[in-house]
Amino acid sequence: MEFNSNDLPNLKCFSLQYESLTDEYDNQVVPLLRRMRNLEDLTLYIQIHKRNRLVDVDKYRSRLFCFVLTNEENLETRGRAAYETWRNRCGRFVFVTRLNSSKHSEKENHFLEKFRSIIEHIPTLPDEHYSHLTDKVYASLLYFYKNHPDYDWCLKADDDTYIIVENLLRFLASTIKRYPKPVLYGYRFREDYYASGGAGYVSTRQGLELFASYYINKNSTYSQCTVIMEDMMVGKCLKKAFELAPTQIAKHLTLVGETIDQQGRERFHPFNFPVHFNGPSNTTKREWIYFRPFHHNIFDYEAFSETTISFHHTQPNDDMYQIHSLIYDIRQFDKQVCLSHL
Repeated sequence: MEFNSNDLPNLKCFSLQYESLTDEYDNQVVPLLRRMRNLEDLTLYIQIHKRNRLVDVDKYRSRLFCFVLTNEENLETRGRAAYETWRNRCGRFVFVTRLNSSKHSEKENHFLEKFRSIIEHIPTLPDEHYSHLTDKVYASLLYFYKNHPDYDWCLKADDDTYIIVENLLRFLASTIKRYPKPVLYGYRFREDYYASGGAGYVSTRQGLELFASYYINKNSTYSQCTVIMEDMMVGKCLKKAFELAPTQIAKHLTLVGETIDQQGRERFHPFNFPVHFNGPSNTTKREWIYFRPFHHNIFDYEAFSETTISFHHTQPNDDMYQIHSLIYDIRQFDKQVCLSHL
């Protein structure tokens, strides 16, 4: 039997009463409600069984360490945007870059002082050049493993990545009981051993331990997994570490964890909102979005999970502040708000 699955734009009022317990609320009721885009009056009486409860994100916030790759040239633009939007929502937030105060005017140096307290001083950090990006991430992961041992999750993001931290925390909290435990989360590729660096990826503490155990020095093992793409390097090195790890450790872990929601929609996004909504206009530079992802790519509204975590290539003066304001500052003018303004 076939059922109508089209949108219901003319439906203004809907009421549903179900006397028995159900565990199909998310699979059956929620998709139905999404089709009612112009609904004005909704009444539900449902006894929901075995549904995940809301997560108190503040309980987990202190367990999240966030580091953002940037450089001196981007600090006042991209860095400032990240600093003034999602930075405070992490348990700890740092920028990873090298500073050279002799290059800047007095005004610029005054601005850089604002960031100095959250710029991590990593002695082994290489020169700021894209060809050294892999070494930059390598040095950062080892440094954070050694000097920040009190965090369960380590998020790496670019300075043009916007992170919805509360959604990330809720997702990470939901993964605690997974078995075997993944050590890496993010936007998955078909190779299935690494996650997109631009969309941001999270390494668990176990992942950092594995990485540090085999690559504390740039030995021959590291040379087997180092490549110019930093996200691919992290994945290849972790994959190699899995092969070298004792069975009693490796059997409890898996490499890349699933991050899509129950409807198959992505949470991590390697491009900005317009690209994922409309599809890429420049197929030469972005054609990989059609054949590289682990999951079949979807555009339009179905490209975005309701618990989306990240967008990449966000412009600091437009996208990043706009996303932040839409999420945290603007409220729906509902009945309660209306009454409070009378």
